[in-house]
Amino acid sequence: MNITVNGKTLNNQRSYLVAREIIRETEVEHPMDVEAFLKEYTIEECEKSIVLRPPTAEGIHISLLKPSK
Repeated sequence: MNITVNGKTLNNQRSYLVAREIIRETEVEHPMDVEAFLKEYTIEECEKSIVLRPPTAEGIHISLLKPSK
């Protein structure tokens, strides 16, 4: 499933990471609801991170690097 945020479609890997983080940090319970939750957000994609910004807040920063074990 590819998530679209404010007209920008993320690839499968980034969509998965965004959905996982949104579900972990918010009341959203299902990956299908993530896109609706993010409809007011803007997105900034960098090489190693994604920043999701709601209209009036600092944003959610998601690292694209796998955590070390």
